[in-house]
This record gives sequence, structure tokens and C-alpha cells, in this order.
Amino acid sequence: MTSKVYAPNVHLFAFHLKTSQPTTLLWDKCNEIISQKFLVTKQLEIEEQSGYRVDLLKDKTTDDVALHFGSKVTLNNTSLAVTGVATPLRIQDTYALALNLRRPELEENQTQATQTVSSSFLEQLNQAGCLMPEEIGSSLGQTLLLTVWDREQKPWVPSNLLQHPQEIRKLADECLRAFIPAQMPCPHFNQKGKLFGSPIFEYGVRSQQEKYCHILVWIFLEQEASENFIDCYDNFINLFCYRNKVISAYQFNRQVYQEIKDNYQKNEQ
Repeated sequence: MTSKVYAPNVHLFAFHLKTSQPTTLLWDKCNEIISQKFLVTKQLEIEEQSGYRVDLLKDKTTDDVALHFGSKVTLNNTSLAVTGVATPLRIQDTYALALNLRRPELEENQTQATQTVSSSFLEQLNQAGCLMPEEIGSSLGQTLLLTVWDREQKPWVPSNLLQHPQEIRKLADECLRAFIPAQMPCPHFNQKGKLFGSPIFEYGVRSQQEKYCHILVWIFLEQEASENFIDCYDNFINLFCYRNKVISAYQFNRQVYQEIKDNYQKNEQ
């Protein structure tokens, strides 16, 4: 039996060196996902500008630098609204795409909260694994962040969280498995912690050079966590950008080291 969650979200943070080919990879992938998987007719259009950190949306305004769109998905023969936000930017020598797909918190009338959905809803946000690293293929890798509210009335939410941490971990594992296509293996659990008062779980082993998949599952138990995440969204993009650049450099270093070691051993023979 699957758990019920409220307003499940997925955030893709993908990074691609400006000099890597094709240079338009992130924008092409974004348009492919929203058009083929969510039947969105609007396209992400880019306009390059000078500067260290630049918002690249062609039709951006002072107050809005992202492409907004809406769609529908079907879960258990029920049509459910999905909304999305795509934010393209460049941070120095790196193109970045922040793509958010979510079940809205409010119905279209903006007054009534949406109903909770099965955790299996997350599969609809990653149709055919369209958000996985193998499909995106960015030169500097990516981070996937899943956020869900647990709104079921259980004795451990939120005041007794510390007494029942295994239940929160179980929900995080369930959301991860629902998100990743059945034919793909889940990344290994790495560590857990708290961010803005709500538990967050990290999956993926950094030393794994091939098929490294970095996924965070954040279970919102307090309104503060969601609000702070929104307020700090630009900082999260920066953080994940620098993190992925460091890890890419480390993985490249290990690859070069292994090649040098292999060549040395051949010469010694």
C-alpha cells in the first residue's frame, strides 16, 4: 500500500559547461521534456547576455525570469493538474537549468487545497525516466530534489518525529522508488539530516564515476521549510552548481589517475 502525500514536487538542477557541445543541450532537453511528456506548446527561448550570473529567458521581466506552464497527467484514471517552471541561466562559464514539475498546492480557484495523492504520482513527473542523468546528459551532471508534504494524520508528524525516524526514512525510500522507473536501479542511500527543520535524505555515492545519480528527498513537516526553500531558491541553484563542478573535477581527476596508472604498469612490463 502506497502512502499519501501532498503537493509532490521534483526539481531538476542540471549544469553544462558553456564550451561543451552541444551548447544548447539543456534548453533542447527542457523543450523536449515539456513538449513530448507534458504536451506543452510553449518553448523555452534563450537570449545570451554578458555578466557573471545572467538570467537567460528571452521574454523575462524584472519580476519573472522563468517559463511557466501547465499540463495534466492521469493517475488511476483520474486527470490531475501539473504545473511547471523552467529557469535558464548562466553562472560564469556554466549553463544551468532549474526545472520544477509539481502537483500544485491549490486548485485552480486558488482557494481550495488540492487533495493528497499516492506517492506513485511522482512517476508521472519522470515519465520514461526523462529527468534521469542518462537522459539529460549534461557535462557537469545534475541534482534531483524531490519534495513532498506528509499530511496523513500519524502520531509521529510532526511533534514525535524524533521518536519515529524510521517512518520518515521509509516514506523517503518509497518516494524515491516511485520516482525512478521500475527498470532502473535506485541510487544507494548516503546520508540523512535536517534542513530548515524538516528531514532530508541523500541518495547516490559521490565516488561512483559511472551512472552517478544524486537525488535528495525532502519531507516537509513544517511550513517554514517550504517557505525558506522558495526564498533561497537562487542560492540552491548556486550551491548545486558549485557542488557538481567540484564532483565533476574529482571524477575527471580519478579517471586521469587511472589512465596514468594503467600506462605506467604497461611500461613496467
